[in-house]
Amino acid sequence: MKPYPKYYLVFKTFLKNNLIGYMEYRANFFMEFISEIAYVALKLVYIYAIFKTGVSINGNSSAYILAIGGNHMILTGIFVGFFMMNFLDLSYRVRDGTLDFLITKPISLQFMISFRSFQLGATIPNFVIGIAMLVIGIREMGVEISFWNFIMYLLLMISSIILTYSIFLIMQLPTFWIVKTDALTNIMESIWDYNNMPMNIYGKRIIIGGIFFIPLFVISNFPLLALTGQLESHLMIWGIGVSVPFLILSRILWKTAIKRYSSASS
Repeated sequence: MKPYPKYYLVFKTFLKNNLIGYMEYRANFFMEFISEIAYVALKLVYIYAIFKTGVSINGNSSAYILAIGGNHMILTGIFVGFFMMNFLDLSYRVRDGTLDFLITKPISLQFMISFRSFQLGATIPNFVIGIAMLVIGIREMGVEISFWNFIMYLLLMISSIILTYSIFLIMQLPTFWIVKTDALTNIMESIWDYNNMPMNIYGKRIIIGGIFFIPLFVISNFPLLALTGQLESHLMIWGIGVSVPFLILSRILWKTAIKRYSSASS
């Protein structure tokens, strides 16, 4: 337990340094904010069109599609703001040898790689608009949210964040073998967008694979299903527990991958 306060202080320092950088270079923050607003607006176009027409897609009401789009946007804000740039930065550090400077630090290298940079300008639009969409969608559905369902929603959201971190870190680890992972990054972004719609619009085999093999559908579908009281108990247990083995797997694969690193500057 002794290292945990140290990691908290390091995380706090990373966050503070990013905030200082934003205050010093305000234009960067506003450009990041505006570009993310534009990206969110493009995603809203087809979700809004579905909501206004009131069409049902494979049994999913337009209000439910709006709500799951909002939940996906909340998670996107967390993913883009806290993880994505750090994962993308890993390839560059391996390529130019600057990973050396982090290896010498008296703290976990995985921790340094994972939480060194933040994109708060990208987090805010996704988070605010996502919450608004979720609330409007739930209200239009006419669903009463119980305290138990809300607690399960929060637990599944935490599990979803851990899953997001684990899966997409694993997808970046081939950089230690092939160095350039631009293609993997494009695949990562495409896979992430799979969660923008209800999982039951896909085929049965894809749904099973997206729940039990590579649990991408757990990330944004399960929390909303739990919130609206539609998630079965065994799936709720799976959704909360599956993040643990994936986090362990990401740690094991990280240790294996880092052994392949040879400094570009040596």
